[in-house]
Amino acid sequence: LFPNARIIIDRFHIVQLVGRALGNARISLMKKMNDCHCREYKILKAHWRLFHKDSADLEAARSVYLRGVNEYMTQQNALDLIVKNHPQFEKVYDVYQDVFNALKEKNRERLIDVLENYRRSG
Repeated sequence: LFPNARIIIDRFHIVQLVGRALGNARISLMKKMNDCHCREYKILKAHWRLFHKDSADLEAARSVYLRGVNEYMTQQNALDLIVKNHPQFEKVYDVYQDVFNALKEKNRERLIDVLENYRRSG
């Protein structure tokens, strides 16, 4: 229909794609967990926004009350609890953060490098 059309990928759709991949990895991790009353499950379920937040913006010093988990902890501790215990999810999370930061810095070479390294190891 459009013989001269060029396919382009913009930043919005890249962020949307990697965000959806991170969300799918989070949900599949939740489905694998046997105990839906454990702290990790509750963090994945109720505080999913932490995983989409820029890692530089996470609170590492101030403890906050995490509803659902019913305890005080820092955002960084909550994230580390999940990431350190599930290496496959950690890989997806790290790629998400790398892509997000490369786009934020408008660094095309870094974005290409992240995508190529993920493709080789994935």
